[in-house]
Amino acid sequence: MTNELHIKKPFIIYIGEWDYEYRNPEACEPSDNIATSYFAQIGDNDGNTWVHDFKLSTENNHREDCKERIQKLIDRIQKHVAQGKAINLEHWAEGHPMYGSIAWQKFDREELQPAVEYMNSGRGHIEDLPESVRGYF
Repeated sequence: MTNELHIKKPFIIYIGEWDYEYRNPEACEPSDNIATSYFAQIGDNDGNTWVHDFKLSTENNHREDCKERIQKLIDRIQKHVAQGKAINLEHWAEGHPMYGSIAWQKFDREELQPAVEYMNSGRGHIEDLPESVRGYF
């Protein structure tokens, strides 16, 4: 696998968000401490996504500051891609495909459906599933 991603048009780059609990002393109980993590995310025409390593969280920063700094990163990435340069994948992780896309349909068919069948068989345990599908169970 190459360490570069050459973006073909059309593509989108946007601010991704993920809410999570933090400093929760009782893991089995819900927490009032909810933070949002912001990050740059790229999506290609088939619905594949990549998530940038740099993230900012409302746990330690103001929400608007997070969005503003991530938007500046996105602007730099868009300029970089507009110049015909490749994305260095050392700074990106593969994300989940966009729901309903070609990539999602492939993910559903090749990873999610077999996991559902395995779990429905009665012999499966969630820890035996690949990390890519555990969050769906």
